Amino acid sequence: MTKSSKTDSKGLGISAKFSILMLIATLIPLILFLVITYVQTTARINASTEAFLDQTSRGLAGQVNEWVDKNVRALRTIAKQPDIVSMDRAKQEPILRAFRDEFPWMYLTFVIDAKGMNLSRSDDKPLVSFSDRKYVNDILSGKSIGLETVIGKSSKKPTLVIAVPIKVNQFTIGVMAGAMTLDNISEVVANSKIGKTGFAFLVDNLDNVVSHPNGDYTSSQINLSADPPIKAARNNTDNVTKIKYFTDESGKETVGTATAINYGWLVCIHQGYDEVFADIKNLKIYAFFVLIVSAGIAVLIALFAGRSLTTPILALADAAKKMSLGDMDVKIEIKSQDEIGVLAASITRLQASLRLAMKRLQKTQKDE
Repeated sequence: MTKSSKTDSKGLGISAKFSILMLIATLIPLILFLVITYVQTTARINASTEAFLDQTSRGLAGQVNEWVDKNVRALRTIAKQPDIVSMDRAKQEPILRAFRDEFPWMYLTFVIDAKGMNLSRSDDKPLVSFSDRKYVNDILSGKSIGLETVIGKSSKKPTLVIAVPIKVNQFTIGVMAGAMTLDNISEVVANSKIGKTGFAFLVDNLDNVVSHPNGDYTSSQINLSADPPIKAARNNTDNVTKIKYFTDESGKETVGTATAINYGWLVCIHQGYDEVFADIKNLKIYAFFVLIVSAGIAVLIALFAGRSLTTPILALADAAKKMSLGDMDVKIEIKSQDEIGVLAASITRLQASLRLAMKRLQKTQKDE
């Protein structure tokens, strides 16, 4: 294109202005659509994640509650037996052994008197004082149930001790207790898989680990009171599951929740943030791709449309310039039917009028 085909002004040409207008007209609605889609998708994923984690944690909580309650009911039933209420060792121990055989995971059942001294037990080990045990003091102080998790001396695994009162005429005369392994319930919790990165674990009323996929956490009864979902659950007064977003000890972005169950225990779930919000990440990539492609298409359309406008306009401008310099034979070959065609036709008529006027002027000069 010749120098005369370029805009003489220092401002933007029609093609550039048209390109900008096309970009604005195309991208602004598209950006608004993508933003609305992103917000709605994020809200939907948040809601579905909260519902899924809540449902999963409550399902696990129900299983743990059922297991603990079953053992509590069993101990309360045996604590009412006349031979147990008699506080006679010779009468108690056969019942304790039979009870142990019926509930094999409860490897030890024993009776403690009102002074905290072991009165009878289901094994053959020596009688010892339990006066320093929290669960014993809880019962003797008037509570209806006492629970405590400890690490078994031989198994090196968490052991749950459940204690209930032995009563006569509403007066507590002793403590019926059972020590049980947590293998069954630990497997239910620790083996629960939530997606590819999610896992569940169980803590007691002191936030000590009862069950965890990491065996070191379980064997050492690591205290997780600083865990954000656990802190949120402990501070929660409306019993509504709270979803927390946080960075775990390894620096990984994590989504977590903790659900309260009976006796102050919590079922907790952690899942990787990237897995939970993988759809959001994919949406961002998709949105970026759509924007780039749309911008490219808009620019190409604008350039094509702009050139289709500017080429005939510049051609007419060039013809008008030549005419102003006296060249009345310049050809105007624009035949379009749009406004530019109308302008071309008008300039053509003007060219003819000027050519005729010049001929008349030349003739008049010759006559003179």
